[in-house]
Amino acid sequence: IRWSAFPSLEKETIYFVGNFTDLEIGNEKRLRFALDIAPVAMLVTKGQNSQISMANDLFTAMFGYDEHEVIGKSVEILLPDKYRSHHHRHREAYLERPNLRPMGTGKVFYGQRKDGEVFPLDIGLNPLDGAEGETIIVCSLVDVTQREAIVSEIAKRTERLREELSQMEILASTDALTGVYNRRALTKQMHLHLLLTYDKRQPLSVAIMDIDYFKNVNDRHGHLVGDEVLQIFARIIQSQIRKGDILARYGGDEFVIIMPNTVSEHAYTTLERIRQSVETHDWPVQGISTSIGYTTYHPHPDDIPTALLVNEILLEADVALYQAKQGGRNRVKRYT
Repeated sequence: IRWSAFPSLEKETIYFVGNFTDLEIGNEKRLRFALDIAPVAMLVTKGQNSQISMANDLFTAMFGYDEHEVIGKSVEILLPDKYRSHHHRHREAYLERPNLRPMGTGKVFYGQRKDGEVFPLDIGLNPLDGAEGETIIVCSLVDVTQREAIVSEIAKRTERLREELSQMEILASTDALTGVYNRRALTKQMHLHLLLTYDKRQPLSVAIMDIDYFKNVNDRHGHLVGDEVLQIFARIIQSQIRKGDILARYGGDEFVIIMPNTVSEHAYTTLERIRQSVETHDWPVQGISTSIGYTTYHPHPDDIPTALLVNEILLEADVALYQAKQGGRNRVKRYT
């Protein structure tokens, strides 16, 4: 008998599974001896119906059957009901061209104990030629319940880690006070949308806005009220922009809106709507308004979408914001 080895996860030992190529199959005593000394559950099947002809003590311990209860029965008795019809077809196909199938290939099967418990199995098959051409299959079986539990636990931990990393990424890119993108994320979004704009040859409008005389709000009413005003301000802006637009807190009371594929006229309409919504909102303090500056970038074939170009676009919007304030505040100004 030739033996091959593979590790068992169940008991942290090495199993030696027999390869019966040197066994004279006519000698049933030698076959019984081989099964009895095998350190894994084993059974022998015969004929086209794969009737069980022999099983060792480890098999009976694994499945809960006494040997005499399974002798003469098809191996399907050891399978859950939902797998039996499928296994019947697979068994017939295998018996047409029987071949050595070692354990450890990663394919998991399911067995059913006498008490009805279903459990995962790793199965090895070793075909032998019996008397008068009868096909004999020596089956080695290992309960891999613990391995499946380990794999399942690894999958759960991996998913938890993925969720935690995703949450960390969200936290790293989100302004804690307002829940919109922070300045770090704004830089990434500007680069991304500038590349898309350049690739699709579409206009990109970018606006910078702040709250008029916001310093007075903090000085007169305190930072808690100031924080509340900022949160409401961000919500108003979000309610007026499209799903594909990007809102980020630039710093302090300054916010930036990225509007992909938006011409100047459409950008102005959106920004004026925001300005009016801010002006007419029922604020916890009086006199809240916003000044907005924006620019519209039209990609040119000679342009290179670099960090320098990102800064130039933001600078143009900032200049327009300054012009809006110089013009009396509470207004929208396009960069010219």
